[in-house]
Amino acid sequence: MNTNFFKIAPLTFLFFLFTFSFTSFAGDTLYYDSGDKYCGQLVDGQPNGKGTMIWVAGDSYTGDWVDGYINGYGTMNWMNGDKYTGDWKNGLMEGYGEIKWASGERYEGAWKLNNRTGKGKYSWPNGNSYAGDFVEGALQGKGVYTYASGDVYKGGWENNVKSGKGTLNWIDGTTYTGAWSNDSQNGKGTMVWPNGDKYTGQWLNGAITGKGTMKYISGVTEKGIWKDSVLQSAN
Repeated sequence: MNTNFFKIAPLTFLFFLFTFSFTSFAGDTLYYDSGDKYCGQLVDGQPNGKGTMIWVAGDSYTGDWVDGYINGYGTMNWMNGDKYTGDWKNGLMEGYGEIKWASGERYEGAWKLNNRTGKGKYSWPNGNSYAGDFVEGALQGKGVYTYASGDVYKGGWENNVKSGKGTLNWIDGTTYTGAWSNDSQNGKGTMVWPNGDKYTGQWLNGAITGKGTMKYISGVTEKGIWKDSVLQSAN
């Protein structure tokens, strides 16, 4: 799986938003030395309540503020076209929110310290989608991955790849249930084909390899040692 999709918007600057001094303010507007501008509610010369910050680089935020920090609910628009709407805590995405990337990817769900952590849904422009657990931006835990082709995997994930126990149902009716690692069938599992043939046994890197039993719909059974899906020795 291409993990390049699992991006994080460029939020580093949020840690430094309010270390810059401002030269003047007029009414509900602050003008910063850097060229940034804030328009909205103020308390003691700091953003508090509802307001909009426009950075000289072209990014902007509209929403809640507490003591000069983004806190509460609001929307961040980046100049590259990315957009996040949701909960914030001390200038970081925290709680529940949705981000839409200019490239077409989309995530909606839980956030912690600027990372997708908890339950969420992620979709790609090619039609693939995932719903389940995330840890620090990665698919991690249990989840359902639906391919644009109609194939569906439900089970364990580790660092964006299938891992642990899981079931993959292909659109043609083929089903595999069993062990996974490194995004492939590895360990013990069972595959059933649309015509009724069934294999139960060992797998290695997606191929029938090791001890196992193949039962054909015709009534024939092959049991023994397999390698790359070919029976090597029967018993």
